[in-house]
Amino acid sequence: MGESAYSQIIAVVFTILLVSSAAAPGAAALAAPEPGGPGHDTSTVQNLSIGSNSSETEQSDNTSEQTPDRTNNSSGNEQTPPSDNTTEPENETTTPSDNTTEAPENETTPPSDNTTEVPENETTPSDNTTEAPENETTPPSDNTTEAPENETTPPSDNTTEVPENETTPPSNNTTEVPENKTAPPSNNTTEAPENETAISTVTTRNRSRNSSTNSSTAEVIVRVEEFEIPEAGTLSKEAAVDELRTHANETQQPVLDYAASTDGVTVLNRFWITNAVLMRVNTSKANASALVKQPGVTDVHRNYEVRALSATNTQPSGTAKQPTAADSPSGDVTYGLDQLNVPEVWAEHGTRGAGAKVAVLDTGADIDHPDLSLRTENQNDATYPGGWAEFDTNGDRVMNSTPHATSDHGTHVTGTVGGGDTSGTAVGVAPDADMMHGLVLPDGTGSFAQIIAGMQWAVEEDADVISMSLGADGFYSTLIPPIRNAEDAGTTVVVAAGNHGPETAPSPGNIYDATTVGASGPDRDIAPFSGGDVVRTQRDWGDAAPGDWPASFVTPDIAAPGVETYSTLPGGEYGEKSGTSMATPHISGVVALMVSASGGDLSPDEINTALRKSATKPADAPNNKDIRYGHGIVDALDATTAVAAEQGITGTVTNTSGAPIADATVTLDSGAETTTNPAGDYLVRTLPGRFNVTASEFGYEPETSQVTVDSGTMATHSIDLSASLDGRVTTNQTSEIKSGNAATVTYQTAHAETLSITRTGTTTENATLYVNGQQYAFGEEIALNNSDDTTVQVRVETTTNADGRLVLSHTLSGLGDTVTLTTGPTNVVPDPVYVGVVDSTGSEYANQVQTAVDTNVPDEYFVSVITPEEAMAETDNYDVLVVNQVSSGVDVEAFVAATDHPDTGVVYLDQWGAASNGITALSSATQNPVVTGQSTQNDRPAFEVVTGHPLFDGVASAGERVQIHNQSRGDIAWFDRYQGTTLATVGDGSDTSGTGIAIDESTQSVLLSSLGRTSTVRSSHMSHDANAILGNAVMYVNSKPPAWFASTQPAHVSPGDSFSVEVAADDLDRLNVTLTESTTLTKSDISLSVNGTEREFGEWHSVSDDTDAVTIRINTSRDIVGSVGLSVTADGDNETVELLSGQTAAYEKPLVVPEDVDTIQGAIDLAPPGTTVEVAPGTYTKPIEVTTPGMTLTAHDAAARPTIEANIPGFYDPVVHVDAPNVTVEQLDVTAKGAAPDGIAVERMNATIQDVSVSGAAHGVLIGGAGSTAHNAVVRDVNITNGASLLAIGVTVGEADSAHVSNATISGQDSGVDVYTSSDTVVERNEITDSGAGLTTFETDNIQFRENEIHDMDESASNTVGIQLEAFVTNATVVDNDIWNLSEGVYVEGTNTGGEIAWNDIDAEYGVWVDRADVPAVEIHHNDLSESNTSLGSGLDTTLRATMNYHGERAGNRSFVSGDVVYEPFLTAPPEAVNTTDPSRFGIDLTLAADEVYSVSVPGPTDQTVADLFSGGFEGAVYGFDANTQTWKMLSGDDRVAPLQGIAVVAESDGRMTITHHVGTDSPNAPAQTALVEGWNFVGAPTYNRIDLAFDAGTVKPTLATAPMTAPSSQPGQATSFEGTYRFQSASSGTAPDASPYQGYFVFVENKSTLPSYVGPNPSKTELYKGIRLYQLNSTASNGTGEEGPVINGSVSVSTVLASTGSVDNATLQTTLSQVIYRNLTTAVAAEDSNRSMADIEAAAADIVADAAPPYRNLTASAADTAVQRIRRGSIKTHTADGNETGQVSNSRSAATVPAS
Repeated sequence: MGESAYSQIIAVVFTILLVSSAAAPGAAALAAPEPGGPGHDTSTVQNLSIGSNSSETEQSDNTSEQTPDRTNNSSGNEQTPPSDNTTEPENETTTPSDNTTEAPENETTPPSDNTTEVPENETTPSDNTTEAPENETTPPSDNTTEAPENETTPPSDNTTEVPENETTPPSNNTTEVPENKTAPPSNNTTEAPENETAISTVTTRNRSRNSSTNSSTAEVIVRVEEFEIPEAGTLSKEAAVDELRTHANETQQPVLDYAASTDGVTVLNRFWITNAVLMRVNTSKANASALVKQPGVTDVHRNYEVRALSATNTQPSGTAKQPTAADSPSGDVTYGLDQLNVPEVWAEHGTRGAGAKVAVLDTGADIDHPDLSLRTENQNDATYPGGWAEFDTNGDRVMNSTPHATSDHGTHVTGTVGGGDTSGTAVGVAPDADMMHGLVLPDGTGSFAQIIAGMQWAVEEDADVISMSLGADGFYSTLIPPIRNAEDAGTTVVVAAGNHGPETAPSPGNIYDATTVGASGPDRDIAPFSGGDVVRTQRDWGDAAPGDWPASFVTPDIAAPGVETYSTLPGGEYGEKSGTSMATPHISGVVALMVSASGGDLSPDEINTALRKSATKPADAPNNKDIRYGHGIVDALDATTAVAAEQGITGTVTNTSGAPIADATVTLDSGAETTTNPAGDYLVRTLPGRFNVTASEFGYEPETSQVTVDSGTMATHSIDLSASLDGRVTTNQTSEIKSGNAATVTYQTAHAETLSITRTGTTTENATLYVNGQQYAFGEEIALNNSDDTTVQVRVETTTNADGRLVLSHTLSGLGDTVTLTTGPTNVVPDPVYVGVVDSTGSEYANQVQTAVDTNVPDEYFVSVITPEEAMAETDNYDVLVVNQVSSGVDVEAFVAATDHPDTGVVYLDQWGAASNGITALSSATQNPVVTGQSTQNDRPAFEVVTGHPLFDGVASAGERVQIHNQSRGDIAWFDRYQGTTLATVGDGSDTSGTGIAIDESTQSVLLSSLGRTSTVRSSHMSHDANAILGNAVMYVNSKPPAWFASTQPAHVSPGDSFSVEVAADDLDRLNVTLTESTTLTKSDISLSVNGTEREFGEWHSVSDDTDAVTIRINTSRDIVGSVGLSVTADGDNETVELLSGQTAAYEKPLVVPEDVDTIQGAIDLAPPGTTVEVAPGTYTKPIEVTTPGMTLTAHDAAARPTIEANIPGFYDPVVHVDAPNVTVEQLDVTAKGAAPDGIAVERMNATIQDVSVSGAAHGVLIGGAGSTAHNAVVRDVNITNGASLLAIGVTVGEADSAHVSNATISGQDSGVDVYTSSDTVVERNEITDSGAGLTTFETDNIQFRENEIHDMDESASNTVGIQLEAFVTNATVVDNDIWNLSEGVYVEGTNTGGEIAWNDIDAEYGVWVDRADVPAVEIHHNDLSESNTSLGSGLDTTLRATMNYHGERAGNRSFVSGDVVYEPFLTAPPEAVNTTDPSRFGIDLTLAADEVYSVSVPGPTDQTVADLFSGGFEGAVYGFDANTQTWKMLSGDDRVAPLQGIAVVAESDGRMTITHHVGTDSPNAPAQTALVEGWNFVGAPTYNRIDLAFDAGTVKPTLATAPMTAPSSQPGQATSFEGTYRFQSASSGTAPDASPYQGYFVFVENKSTLPSYVGPNPSKTELYKGIRLYQLNSTASNGTGEEGPVINGSVSVSTVLASTGSVDNATLQTTLSQVIYRNLTTAVAAEDSNRSMADIEAAAADIVADAAPPYRNLTASAADTAVQRIRRGSIKTHTADGNETGQVSNSRSAATVPAS
């Protein structure tokens, strides 16, 4: 190294203060030796400056003192070396500086390296400090540079104050980032520019590492951790608001500080109703993703802006009256007010809402309307303070805004809440309420900031209710906190259910805490448009759901009028509107009435409870809460009375002995009602007045008396009840039994002393009576316990010949009185017909089918609900089976085989959705029918009868239509290609969708589509005629036909052969054989004989009574090709049936096109299942469809393959369509022409596509797709080229499991192979070139990508990807793939759990990139990444750990990883050269930067020399410290490095050190140790730990330690440093700093001692990590605090972590344990149980704690609590469509906040 080079070496002087008489090392220096001096040796290693050669030592013995080159320092007389860090260039980002401080006066300061003065008046938020005031200690800084103009300097993180009078070690010299240096690439961290189209394909990605990002400004909402308001009632409204404000002010401060210090970031608004800050971010100057990393920030999302939707049926009418209820107590009111009993509230409670505040947030209101007014705090102020507010898109209050309407929507809903009756019709529910209006949707368009600003204003103004008739499709978690906070602050939030009909739930109507309102009509039915659904909390909301939400809940909560509601319109007009927007203000008005009547002291919970309890439904509606009515239509009178002011009646109900009576009912003649508690106490609130109070209870005489209630008082009235004789049935009498069985009934008696039972009814024969198990005679007196609660069980056994109806009379006697109970009837049937409704779920829909059947068949039919398993096991016990729902695990094929004899009739049902799928399951199992379908939104769904049949008796004739149901959505299902007789089609009145009803009379099977029951089509919706058809079908299949097939036609015969069919005869008189329409042979080609007698087709053949079977024989002619199908009409004494025996093809095998049949389709249609169709050479221009199971389509001559070249006009229609199972397509060339044609599309299972070529297709080979059953497909040896211009994917596997794609050659595609929503897919040994992406997958499980070659991709694409795991990929295996010449080798994004990326050879710009992924991610190891420019990249906000990969030889320290990546240990040889049984061939990389001085140590044995440690091209000097002489020595390249030896590295150039920990097989097995001398020693820490614990090892008893040099970066653990000197066992030292085993420390000991190494020779990775006390293995993780934490492998369990308790400190153990528990809990969330609530997660955590051994239970509990809190605050992130992180869970296509109507 030349003299000029040496002049650049940093001089470092260590002067350490003597403490406790400790001897200090001399003023030795590390410096550039003079040329030719003792330190200048002729030996060099890789341009590394070295000293004289020396033997291997722990501490060097011979050190030559060098004279440093000094310059004068302006701070005093102290000499400093020249600065090697120049002022940062203008417009370049400054990196944080650390560890340089100007010392106070009288303090000895080490020389500073970088002390450029900061210009006057310039603020630099950094520790690059200006001169300190006299006598003031300045935080240390080592790079004091002048900040460039307009440059933001990140704050420094090293500001430890130097202790007074203590000599500090030399400063650390952190260099600036060089100009043009590439920063770690980020993925999707900047907002897309407005109006820019985002590209989201597998070939083009908006990632900054591939292209520059244009300047863009975006408005974003920064979400900060929310404040959890304590349980309701513990804080006043004012206190709750204060807490929210205070929390927001405190927690938003880091975000505000960041904005203030960051150019391009502007704070636009702050909110406390949800803890959020609205910011404008210039993404060309500031990285939006940095916002997420600010303390407390949970989310960043756009301030989304949307368009409003108009309401329907607006009919301006001036002052004309609309439909009213003129006979209401208060004159004319709208039907809505009348339906809710609002006038009754006005009359009985004397309030119309006075004193209640209602805030409507909408489009503004016309307060000049004669029926509208707003509250105001100043009548002379036109802005209506306290009653009007307008907000702009930033949520800022529009100053001086006066009330106005921007559309009619807001005026209409405001009138419904509080409008008057100027028109002659009262339109408002609470006309005296204090109305407020917040304009948040100007012209129907609003932003998120406007909505929450309006809510915040309403709460600030102490509104009692917020009314929001707006909504956005999807699940928007951003709206959860403001609603919860408003409710917690005491304001009830009422929202609309949405207008997209049942099974929809938009936000905020899908938020559990809001009061969601559906729309009812004038007849108390629910409007077809009214929304509602079952919300599965985990599925729909994910981790955004608060922990106190249930696992599922139903919307809406309640219903109110919303159809053609009459209200105010701008301009003084009135009109009708429909929508849940109109229902919502009705309820808001009712809440106002309730608040007014209560005196104002009501919580939202009390209001919601009263609303719910008041709600009622029509008699035919479901009893429980449902998705149409919710709890029902609110009764405003009941709801208001329930919460009226504290006045009413209280007392106790007892018997005459004074004993309390529990559960007694107390009713008032006003309608109020309550029950007594176990102590007999009751309380009922009511208005002042005189009431008749009645108390009643079973076994007691009712007691009525008058009670007067005075205003504001509770009247006391206790009641004594006299005992009475009573009885009531608790279990009804058995409804039907077979003769010989028993009927039972159970009832309760009170004060009965005796009982006698008599038999009435029409039953014949004798019967035996049992009471409570003891036999009695009918009419015999039976003694009973005369208590007020006695249970009586009655059993009546019948004889085998009994028949008729059994009715029982039970006469009770006691207290001088008698009571008679009559039970029954029981239908006693000697020979009943047993009908089983088959349903896997046993749901209410099965019960509805049971009731429908029972109602439409005779009494002798006994109908019950059974499972498919019960049906198959007990087939002989059932005469008819009605299949409603079959789960996926049922063997339907076995079910069909078990029921194919006509002795068991089967009716299959179907309906839209999955709740009724009998026909769909039949099709999937048997391909008969081949096609099934379903749809909604049909107009009056109906059957059209094609053929008259007994199924339609009493209903319809051929040609007539039968309405199926009246459900507004028009759900129907259909099928096609059934091998039976079609009886009716199904459609919507004008169009036919498919077959609706069909029958196979040979097996007595009927298919009834659209007659199943579901959540949207219930029995109440079904027409009488539809139910009659169901009953007729059940009765028909119960009758055995006169004949059926004992055998059917063969699939194939050779020309000239004959075949026969056998018909079994039961009641057969004659039969007639004809040819079906599908027959292609003529009568001249075949002949017919019946029982050996030749017959003509169509001729009747008589059958004698004693005939059991009839044989039908068909003789074929020679030299024919065609098919024959037989229809046999069998005529019996009472019935005629048509039997279809199948289809027989006649041809000589093989079947060749065009030799035997002209067209390919003709041959396919002819051939029976299992046929091979051979195609001769040539070009065929028609697309084909294979609908025959088991067919093989192949070339007639493999050497001359045919070509199918077809023009496809439609999008994604195939040239070859496989729509049957077990089909093979091979040895064909397919050419697709058109805009986006598919090549070969497979929809059915077990297909094989092999040895074919496809060109010009959008999907070369498509396996699966929506609605398909294409499982177990094989695609191999295919050649796919030149895809369609619109879309091109070589092989697609979608919604198809167990596919195998191999040996394909694919080029010219957007993606080679794409797999989505599938499991158990194997893709191997394929070659993909000239495409945008090789292999891509999304939402798959157990996918394998093996041994594929992906290379030389599309040069025109801006970004090419080898293998992409896009999201929701579980257990992916990416191994042994060879990838080269493209942008990205393997790209991983989204939540991908388990699996590995290993043994791949990748030569790409980026080897493996992981982005937007959640833990635990796939394992990345043993990949050869040596030829990739960047081996590993990460866009995560956590650390990516990808160890044991080979990165090759890399010169300098140019980073070959990007982002937060830990890649050590790494392989030091290519994976194929590594002996996997000898896992010690790996290295640890330490990154060095030029102009830095590093302290380095090796924690265990290594066979490396100094030269071996450094990468090629590195320049610098290496020094060892001789502890005996307290001097430095420059080391030679041949010197070896001892375990725990500290070395100083003076880096002149960038570079890296690689530590291998390998010493060969002849080394000792025990770990090494090093000897410490009295005084200062330069050594490494044995482990990662606090420094006091790390050096508390062996015999070492240190007193002082200091870390004067830079810690090497990219360690496997945390690089550490600390200021000054640490005193062991001294309280003044404060918290002990952390130590690293790869860093050298000066440690002072007072006695000789031994420091052990815990790393043995040739360690495995696990042994190394265990030795240095690091638990990090391959995975991606964060401890949830933003700090690096111990990271565990997917195989580590709670017990494994607890097993290391003795060797790990509690803090580390708890952090590791918390992460393991977090992983276990979050894995469960992502699994199939996707509906888990926070309560479920907490329960799972409790189970983990309970399973821990008692000594560790407290530790485990603490760790589990940390994990649960991490989940609760949303550490598991979701992402928006443009790739930016957001805590918002949404499945909507666009973010839209719109008026719900």
